[in-house]
Amino acid sequence: MRNPQNICDADQTAFQLTEVIGLDQATSAIMKEYVDISYGPWRVKSWASVGQYAGSLLLAIAAWRTGVFGTARALMLLLAGGTWMGVLKGASIPDVLVTALLCVALVPLGVRMPQDRPPVPAGRPKVLSW
Repeated sequence: MRNPQNICDADQTAFQLTEVIGLDQATSAIMKEYVDISYGPWRVKSWASVGQYAGSLLLAIAAWRTGVFGTARALMLLLAGGTWMGVLKGASIPDVLVTALLCVALVPLGVRMPQDRPPVPAGRPKVLSW
């Protein structure tokens, strides 16, 4: 189980082990080898995931500074940047609410784009704005 080249992800490994050796043995095997299975020897996925946080922060700041998003919509975009990170993570009620807020923030923009009406910057960003 220590060869990360043959393992796609921790959740896939857990499901396959459950079918082969049963739930109890699969649970103890995954708990024992979790770090090696989920991250591998160089933890590339962990280091690369920092890009999601930095990218969502930069995107929210850029949308706010250009006036395309107000403060509220930029914060909604920023909140969604940290949703569902890691392996073996499930969705909870707060995750669903953050995703709904992201939809609220992006739907007006998505409605304008197919109508060939690009977003009109609102000018200088205000601290409290939609």
